[in-house]
Amino acid sequence: MGKDDLMFLFRTILKLIFKNFQNLLIRESYLFYEFKSLNEEIDNLLSLEDLEEFKKKIKTFFENYSYFFEFDFYENRENIKELIKNFEELINNINVQINKFKTKLKSIENEIYNIKDLKKTSDVIIILKKVIQELINFIDFYSNEIQILKNKIKILNEKAFQFEKKVLDLEKKAFIDKLTSVYNRRAFEIKLKGLLSNFIPGKNRFALYFFDLDNFKEINDTYGHLAGDLILKKVAELIKKCTRDGDIVCRYGGDEFVILVNNITKEIAINIGKRIIERVSNAKFIYKNNEIRVKISGGAYYVEKKESFEEVIRKADEAMYKAKQKGNTFEIVY
Repeated sequence: MGKDDLMFLFRTILKLIFKNFQNLLIRESYLFYEFKSLNEEIDNLLSLEDLEEFKKKIKTFFENYSYFFEFDFYENRENIKELIKNFEELINNINVQINKFKTKLKSIENEIYNIKDLKKTSDVIIILKKVIQELINFIDFYSNEIQILKNKIKILNEKAFQFEKKVLDLEKKAFIDKLTSVYNRRAFEIKLKGLLSNFIPGKNRFALYFFDLDNFKEINDTYGHLAGDLILKKVAELIKKCTRDGDIVCRYGGDEFVILVNNITKEIAINIGKRIIERVSNAKFIYKNNEIRVKISGGAYYVEKKESFEEVIRKADEAMYKAKQKGNTFEIVY
């Protein structure tokens, strides 16, 4: 078997594995976009060196998203499916039985109209007693079935609570910056890719902001890293106060923050950027009785058309560096 044949075999096997795994992850969109990009690289694997590099990327993927595999999401989904199925069966059975009783009662009603003597009355009463007893048995049986279902619901409710807590813990671990409690770079990249993937020109629009603290190194050198950590926390809080609840505020790395603001006009996008610069620049941060002032620069790219992830990052980044050259100001491009 030649090298080309060997690589073809490797690509074929990888595609089969990825196809099945991608079907699993498609329900978890924040993982799907990452995995999809890996899947698209398979056709470009032409040598053993390419394969070795690809192996490293796969390893990184599983290391980054190991939290996803710590919890059995699908076991809980199967429990919910089973509960819904039980509900459907119970409702169907109750409806069938109720219709049977209706038919029997209608028959008894017809018999009553035909009563002409005591003997006939006695026969109807016997039938009626039998139907009543069947109804009592029916109620007893389904009361028990309903109680069993209630117990299942209670157990599932407890599992759902544990599941929700686990998901929140996992999300915090995977997507939240420990220091500032805003989203981290991984979360930002996934959310931006999601926005771009679903972007419809003429309908969607959003602004991508980059902010950088101009004098952060000076603050660290003068007051120490604990003071720098405090500044990052306080700046993150101020930025969040300048944005809406649904906006995505992230610490991109070091002293750099990024924000995704969806469905806004250019004018509002400009106002948000200027407001953040103003609030942060005018704030007085106190550390060990020292008043610290922060200089911040920011840039934004207003997205109105379908573009690549790399392109919108580049344009927002360029806007920020243009602002940094002027110092403590805000620039936007569109």
